[in-house]
Amino acid sequence: MAALILALSGWTAFTLLERLQRGKDQETATAQPEPDRRVEGFIVQARKHLDSGELDDAQEHFQKASGLADNDVRVLEGLALVEVMRAERTWWELMFGKHDHERRTKLLKKLDGEVERARAAVERSLEKSKDPGIHSRLDLAADRLNAMQVVALGLHGDVDRARTALKQLSGHPQKKLIREFVVTVGQSRPQEEEDAGAEIKAPVAKAPGAKPAPGTPHYELDHEPKHLPKTPDELEIPQPAPDPE
Repeated sequence: MAALILALSGWTAFTLLERLQRGKDQETATAQPEPDRRVEGFIVQARKHLDSGELDDAQEHFQKASGLADNDVRVLEGLALVEVMRAERTWWELMFGKHDHERRTKLLKKLDGEVERARAAVERSLEKSKDPGIHSRLDLAADRLNAMQVVALGLHGDVDRARTALKQLSGHPQKKLIREFVVTVGQSRPQEEEDAGAEIKAPVAKAPGAKPAPGTPHYELDHEPKHLPKTPDELEIPQPAPDPE
């Protein structure tokens, strides 16, 4: 009997504990807010704009989603990719647009600012996310940023900054090629600077009757022939040998 009472008491205690725990779980589930469907809608629209290159519209929708779920890793990744693509757009304009030196300098300054903002957005997203897919995409985006900046600086002639930016290239698949580019630009710069600093001398007219330097081709209009050859003999063209009979 004592054993039965102990067993019933244990079963009752277990049942009460289970119900209490179940009630707590239900209260916790009820207390958690349901996902806002508006966030999903904003993210879907933002990604469509991003795929179409409409960066301002994509950023606007990602920011609306951020206002409802500021720690959503998809939103943070989207905002980072917007900044990366904005810097990339400036880079393409800098590389292939027809600009004078002043315009190229302004574009390079603009690119520097956009690269810094994009890096900050990428780092912020990586800190909040543990998704390996997001990390892989953003790591690749960061390498693209660094590569763009290295090439832009090298072509603009700022080799020292290009070498510094080159150190930030970690897993870029074309790191070796980009490094060789920076080395080549650095080797050609001293000769270019020397040529740029050399004094340009205007050609000096020679006095009439002056003799040319030895080895220098010299032509006089007065030496043109008066008689132009007309026959093969005058031209000294070899004639074919007659066929043997």
